[in-house]
Amino acid sequence: AAAFVEALPDADLVHFAGHVVSDASVPSRSRLLLSPRASRATVTFADLREVRLTPGATVILSACDGARGRVFTGEGAVGLPFVFLA
Repeated sequence: AAAFVEALPDADLVHFAGHVVSDASVPSRSRLLLSPRASRATVTFADLREVRLTPGATVILSACDGARGRVFTGEGAVGLPFVFLA
């Protein structure tokens, strides 16, 4: 998981095709699953929030539940994709 997060700032294109665990009640608990067997193979909302992507980078989340989130007045839907928005 650390290698995935460390590679993000240098990427112009990020395409994640996998599984997402979404928590609509607490969106910050949402996470990407890099492996179904290892608990350390997850990338959390907090991990992604710290990443600074290259300006103009494109992120594609092709994941089950990847678009789920909670709607907050003034913010819109907040979920895992929210961390990639500038």
